[in-house]
Amino acid sequence: MSDPNSLDVSYNVTVPVIKVEEIVTDETVKEDTEDEDEISVDEHLLQPSKRRHQRKYSSTDDTESDEEWAPTPVKCFRKKQTSTRRISVSKTPSLRPVPQRRSPGRKLKITQWIVELLRDPKYNPKVITWVDEKRGVFLIKDTVAYAKLWGKIKQNTSMTYEKLSRAMRYSYKNDELRMVPEQRLTYKFGPNMVNFRAEDPEDPNLKLVHRKLS
Repeated sequence: MSDPNSLDVSYNVTVPVIKVEEIVTDETVKEDTEDEDEISVDEHLLQPSKRRHQRKYSSTDDTESDEEWAPTPVKCFRKKQTSTRRISVSKTPSLRPVPQRRSPGRKLKITQWIVELLRDPKYNPKVITWVDEKRGVFLIKDTVAYAKLWGKIKQNTSMTYEKLSRAMRYSYKNDELRMVPEQRLTYKFGPNMVNFRAEDPEDPNLKLVHRKLS
């Protein structure tokens, strides 16, 4: 309950409203624009720089294709070498045997062919015969037949003993054949000739064979 002795007092208060307006002058606008310029410059400087390209030969760069980073081929030029051939002239004879020259299609050397004649009773002792089998000395008895037999090997019907003797000189170089001095048509196998001995050393000129045949 309200007290009858109390008084109700009410007040009406009026509060004035003051409107404040900001006066914008040219100087203020100028300052704002300068601030904006400064801010724009700062933003430009603060922009992240573009990522540098990775090394040209990097295989981890996803932004570049293989064709972009592939290295260009380097042309290499090789200097042409000029070879000079030296020819040495030696006054002393070489100890290395010189192989005998053989015509194409012929398998036997002249020295091997002579050994076959000495082992064949058809030609020993009629065409060729041993003088000293142990020393390797032999004698050509029929030069015409001897040259014809060599002509069959070379397929030359006009073969002569003079042509054959020139071919035999090639065997002098490798020391497979030698001339016996002061003995006509007599030759000797050299130290580089192998397997020239008679099949029967006791009968090198095949006398026993001819006796049986006769």
